[in-house]
Amino acid sequence: MSTAGSIRIDLRYHRRSGEVRGATIGLRRPDIEKLLLGRTPEDAADLVGTLHAVCGAAHRLAAHRAIAAARACWGAPSAEVDASDLPAPSHARTTPQPLAPRERAVLLEIAQEHLTRLFIDWPEAVGLPVQPALALGWRRRMRDADPAIAPSDIDAVVRHGKTLLLAVPQTAGIGKRLSRRIRETIASLMAVNLAGRRPGKIRGFVAPAPPAAQACIGRSADQRASGFGRARTARGELVHRVLLERDGSGRETVAGWGLDAPTDRLFVNQGPVVEALEQLRAEGDAQLRQLAALTVLSFDPCFEYWLALTEVEEDDA
Repeated sequence: MSTAGSIRIDLRYHRRSGEVRGATIGLRRPDIEKLLLGRTPEDAADLVGTLHAVCGAAHRLAAHRAIAAARACWGAPSAEVDASDLPAPSHARTTPQPLAPRERAVLLEIAQEHLTRLFIDWPEAVGLPVQPALALGWRRRMRDADPAIAPSDIDAVVRHGKTLLLAVPQTAGIGKRLSRRIRETIASLMAVNLAGRRPGKIRGFVAPAPPAAQACIGRSADQRASGFGRARTARGELVHRVLLERDGSGRETVAGWGLDAPTDRLFVNQGPVVEALEQLRAEGDAQLRQLAALTVLSFDPCFEYWLALTEVEEDDA
């Protein structure tokens, strides 16, 4: 889990009926803007990737794309920015460019996250044998310049997925979300296999291009410019927003930074995780904790979480 934040989940439940009567989520994330203000854009992007250990590659790509988009407000980007960080031109390319190192890093990260959840975290949660060696072997193979994901590999994921689905409860949509994770694991493995031969198609799988038009703000376009960059993670789409400032000598520094991550959208009060938790019904604390843990795992937060149970005697009005 990442050290960049934490989640506290409080469940109120009625012991006699076993029903959850309310759920509250408290998500804490450090204010990264304070850490990044005044830094050069490249230093800030590297720090963002370091702070988010789970999806560091996706954070770096989204950050660099946001920087490139902001610089595009001033004109041509600097030579330090990869071409893949910029939005694709409106006309189609006759020869798709190969994936840039940052794009390939995100693709491998997505596949590795899916494999870790499917072959380590989910089996452990339902009492089945974990298979870290199998997941590690796939990781090593995917690092090859031309990895070969065989049909037998896909079959292994399908068989393993069916075993997991038989072991998990279907309550609160847990099985439905696990089924989606299995499909996404297969898609990520196939994407790794096709990255060298069909980079144009896989590029969209890694990071959808932001709109070409970006807003320049401030007293003049020569002083401040903003942009945003997007990248995919195993949990969903990630967005970084950056505000750059230039001084009289042309030196660029970060004047503002924000991000929108999948965990931030899912683990909020009145959000989908709370809705799923409030559907739970269990016989005793132990079963409720297990069901709550499986529910949280099915949404896959990128932070550590703590679960607290509170028994209520009477129904809410």
